[in-house]
Amino acid sequence: MSDERGQKTNWEKEYKHLVQVLENVFDFQRWNFQETFARIETESSPYVIYGSEWCRVWFGLRGGDMHQAPEMSVYYGRLHAPDDGGFFIWNGEKCTAWHDVYEALYFLDGLSPKEAADKREVKYELPHVVEQFRQSELGKKLLPGGYQTIEGVARLHATIWEQYGQRLFELFDLRRPDLWNQYTQFLSDYHKILGTSTLPGFPAPDKNC
Repeated sequence: MSDERGQKTNWEKEYKHLVQVLENVFDFQRWNFQETFARIETESSPYVIYGSEWCRVWFGLRGGDMHQAPEMSVYYGRLHAPDDGGFFIWNGEKCTAWHDVYEALYFLDGLSPKEAADKREVKYELPHVVEQFRQSELGKKLLPGGYQTIEGVARLHATIWEQYGQRLFELFDLRRPDLWNQYTQFLSDYHKILGTSTLPGFPAPDKNC
């Protein structure tokens, strides 16, 4: 029991640090985002979700030990994205509710599914804004060797927000089904070209909601 309490206390500290970094890096008020959910348990790393009228953004910790600080992952979802999982049933089918921003940026940059697949899997190039940040002096300092530090990832996404702003958020807006349908078709074609397989227990690559 004492070990569990100690782990819970440790996660509480990590959560507070996570939120502190996010609030320092992002101007959430400017973008009309506010914290809508947080999970702090003994069994797994903490995460926090910020939401607006357009979409939700998931910031979560992973890894970390006495020798190395935890890394951070970020995913974007529509307003119906669940607090406690990456998938849910939509129109009778299991679908992915939290999404990788890189694929969204390929779409917003106007790449075709084939161009995006070539960029990611043949040329090993990330979206231009991401590559630019990683090669900058700040990016090299905060994301050393690809290590996904909390501040580094936060500043990368803050840079993405500065460049794409409302265009990124509206992509996930439930009030824009036309745009969402275009994007999900892009994702379906993109993963078909890549030959992405369906992992056990996960939705098919073309099932996104």
